[in-house]
Order: sequence, then C-alpha cells, then structure tokens
Amino acid sequence: MNKEFLNVALFDSNVHHLIVLKKIFQEHRIKIRYTDFSNEEDFAIYLDKSVSGIPDVVFINYKDVYNADFRIVRSKISDIKYNAAICIVYADDLSDSEIDDILIAGANVFLKNNDDYSKLKKFVSEIIMMAWQYQTSGLNKSNFIMKIG
Repeated sequence: MNKEFLNVALFDSNVHHLIVLKKIFQEHRIKIRYTDFSNEEDFAIYLDKSVSGIPDVVFINYKDVYNADFRIVRSKISDIKYNAAICIVYADDLSDSEIDDILIAGANVFLKNNDDYSKLKKFVSEIIMMAWQYQTSGLNKSNFIMKIG
C-alpha cells in the first residue's frame, strides 16, 4: 500500500490538549494530516460525512466520551468504512478496570496522558509509528489492543 500521509482525527474539548497534540503531529517525521474537534456534534458530523477522507487514526479524550457514551462513538467508528481506523483513547488517570472497559468497548489503544511533553511526544510518536505500519502494510487491526504510558 502506498500512502503519503496519515489521516488523523482528534476529538478533545480541552484546548491545551489540542494544541499539544497538534504540535506533536506537526513535528513528526511522518506526514500527518489532522482534523481536530472540540465538541461531539462536529465530530459526529465529520464521522457521518467523512468529506475530508476517512481517518486512519482517531484520538479521543476520555473525558469527552465519558459524558457521551463511548459505545456511541465506537459504533460510528466501527462502521465498515472505518474498518481500518485505529482508535486511541487517552486520559490523565484511570483505574485498570476503567482502562479495560475502554478497550473492551472498542478502543485499540489506551494512552495515559502525561504532563511531561517529551514523554507524551515519545508515546504519541510510538502510536503514530505503529499506526503507520498498520496502514501501509494492510495488517489486520481488529485484534490489536495496547496500553501505553
């Protein structure tokens, strides 16, 4: 498979998180085209229409999906057109049982948010590299689950 960039969707109502993650995306050696959303309604419209292309990777802040039900978000992503999308949910601090619930509900990766920029950049870069390998090799991500951070 020949891809020029990784298409990323980012859903987070915290502007600080959006800025930090976008900076990491811009600095990454893999070209990343990202679309960010700060409210669920715009994110849902994006997923329904997918005008700018189907995302390869979806980053979602747990606080935002906790209020809406993560299963609702995952049902949109699990649509056949999003079959190859890798879903990453991140949060500051959750119990192991909450993390397990997120992974069982359909997230592929749980990322523990980190206040240390260099550590967060390292973790996000690992996820991007892994997602790039999955997207360019055509590997099956349906059984892929990972905790990082």
